[in-house]
Amino acid sequence: MKSKKWLISLGLAIVLVVSFALPGCGGGDDGGGGGGAEPASRLNIAVTQLPNSLSMNQLELQNTNPGSLYLMLIYEGLYGYAKVDEDLGAAYDFVPKLAVGYDWSYEPDGTGGQNQILTLDLREGVKWHDGEEFTADDVVFSMKNKVISPWAADMPVNWTWVNSEDYPWCDDDICPEDILVEKTGKYQVQFTYVQGYHQPEDYLPCDFLWYGIVPEHVFGPAGDGTYDEWNEDPGMWDGECIGTGPYKVKKFVPDEYLLLERNDDYWGKDDTSGYWGLPAAKEVLFKLYEEENAMYMAFESDDPGALMDVLMSGVIWQKEADYESDPRIKVEVQEDLSILVLGFNLHPEHGSPYLRDMEEDLPLRQAIAAAIDKQGLCDMVFGGYAEPADSWVYKESPNHHPSLPNNTYNLAEAANILTAANYTKGDDGFWYTPGPDSTKIQFKISAPPSRASELHMIVEDLRDFGLDVEEDAMDSSSFYDILYYPNEEGALEAFLLADDPSPDPWSDWIWCYYADPEEAGLEWNPWWYDVPEFDNLYWANYLTTDMEAKKDILLEMQEMLAEDIPTVFLTRAEIITACRTDRWDNWFNELGGYATWINEYSIREVTPVPVD
Repeated sequence: MKSKKWLISLGLAIVLVVSFALPGCGGGDDGGGGGGAEPASRLNIAVTQLPNSLSMNQLELQNTNPGSLYLMLIYEGLYGYAKVDEDLGAAYDFVPKLAVGYDWSYEPDGTGGQNQILTLDLREGVKWHDGEEFTADDVVFSMKNKVISPWAADMPVNWTWVNSEDYPWCDDDICPEDILVEKTGKYQVQFTYVQGYHQPEDYLPCDFLWYGIVPEHVFGPAGDGTYDEWNEDPGMWDGECIGTGPYKVKKFVPDEYLLLERNDDYWGKDDTSGYWGLPAAKEVLFKLYEEENAMYMAFESDDPGALMDVLMSGVIWQKEADYESDPRIKVEVQEDLSILVLGFNLHPEHGSPYLRDMEEDLPLRQAIAAAIDKQGLCDMVFGGYAEPADSWVYKESPNHHPSLPNNTYNLAEAANILTAANYTKGDDGFWYTPGPDSTKIQFKISAPPSRASELHMIVEDLRDFGLDVEEDAMDSSSFYDILYYPNEEGALEAFLLADDPSPDPWSDWIWCYYADPEEAGLEWNPWWYDVPEFDNLYWANYLTTDMEAKKDILLEMQEMLAEDIPTVFLTRAEIITACRTDRWDNWFNELGGYATWINEYSIREVTPVPVD
């Protein structure tokens, strides 16, 4: 999902900050930590990003790990993420949540083809936070409205109807009537996939995994939304947060904290599957830290009104040795989910005039790729806890391309590329564009505060090579508000982005970044990469039921991106995870750390350490 994880800035300098605690302490709702002589009851999680709001725009909520965890802990999806840990194959496992079973079948479609039918059996006895019963009506409503979006190939859609002139009022959008999902029992729903859009039976459609189901009685026609066009866009619901999950929202202060309280009537309190029991933590606090040293001071503190139990984004490598010697703290090094990239805005009007033309500016993008010392980034910024990356596909995956071009750090080759393309280097040491009206190449690279060190080193590499590049450090909110709109005035020219493709098959979503920016890639494609051949591969990857065919498609997609270079893949770091073990035990750690968009299990499973 977009920016599901935010690594802390790995700057080498630590600036001392004297005050870091919120006013108040104890178990109140002011954002302070619980504790004292009693066993811990509030789990305090330090984060570097929070959702801007709790409106049920699930796409925006998924921009952050806390937003994704909010969807899992408050609303819940039809099924859950498997505990991957060291077994990447577990990602294909079905983990029952609101759906407890499924079955695939086929029926004639009346035209000589076959409809593929997915039947989901829903969990009985589930109550919404307001006491109303969860039924198939809620699932059908969630699927048929904009609560779950964007529509993708793994949604139950009759695409023939969508593209038909019989529905002109739908424009380019999908009408609820076009979604082939129906209630076949109080606790059963059925999805129909038309010929040509059948789904792999090896694993369930991914959108059913990461989108929360919402209550029809709140979001639907009988709901009490008060804003204009209510029921046309229930995703904008900003009222009471009513889900089925193990927690409720106690208090949310934008740009400060999100505080959850346990739902003691949670359906999972009697669950024996090893996944969904009633959590021990009575409250969960996500506390925002914009300044990393204040966060570390809170993590190291023993003040019950200020301490943090876990750092969602891990710790800088300079802290590892100190924390390993601290008996209160457990430190583990894990493979991270995130891959860091340098992206270019290829929009013909709003991108950088030196980078945006797919073919004409390709030599410059190739030269940039060759002029960045990836290994230097790994060593200097990440302290060796990283390796160079060349794709969104993890190198341990069988779908990773073994030999992609444009990944070697070579300044001489970078210069040769530009010289061969008739770029010239002036007496001032900077590169100039080809042609009689040659101009000095100038652009800026934007990045949020969490990428300050990486930004500085990359800009220095490119300046040393002879490109007049400006550092554009932005606050996180502004950066991410602009990032996914490369077609608008004031769009970014080039930018650093880290995102979490995750293990296969969950990683299929990442290719939406390169899909048609006015269709499937709308508000997902930050580089305005618009290549019809890639769109064909994108859909083919979504729709294939043959895993060998899928591998061939992914290899071709990786190769195409490596040749066109809308993105320079930089690093995949290891995450140095750290948690306090003097207050909470039974932490669950896996790819990406203790709390990520694929790992809600530490929050669900930690237990308080007994107090003597």
